[in-house]
Amino acid sequence: MSNLVSTSRSDFMYFEKCVRKWVRKLGLTAWDVTVCLGDTDADSMAECLCHLQQNSATISLSSVARRNYEFQTKHKWTKREIEATALHEVLEMKYSRIRSFASQGISETLVDEEIHRLIQLDINHLLPLK
Repeated sequence: MSNLVSTSRSDFMYFEKCVRKWVRKLGLTAWDVTVCLGDTDADSMAECLCHLQQNSATISLSSVARRNYEFQTKHKWTKREIEATALHEVLEMKYSRIRSFASQGISETLVDEEIHRLIQLDINHLLPLK
C-alpha cells in the first residue's frame, strides 16, 4: 500500500482556514502570511518558510505528502490531521526567531529539537485528542 495521500481542493481550503484561525487565536496577526498548495520538502506534509526581517511567512501544504508517524490514517486526511498540520506550521512561524539563534553559535540541532518539543506541547494543549 502506498504511503502517499493526495491533497484535495477541499483539504487545502480547510488547511488555509485553519492556518488563518490559528494565526488569529495565537495573536500572530502582525505577520503577513501567504498560504499555498505546492511542493514541500520530500518528507513534509507542509512547511513554513519565514522571512523575519519582513515579518512574513509562506505556509505551504504539499499536493502529495508522505505519511509520517504522527498521522496513521491510510487514504484520506482527517479534519484533525489537516488542522494539526496547519497548527504545527503556524507554531513553526511563532518560534522561528528561536531558530535564528542557531546562527549565533547555538547548535541548530538543539534549537530545532526544542522548537519541536514546544510545538508538540502547544498542539497537545490547543488541539487535544477527544
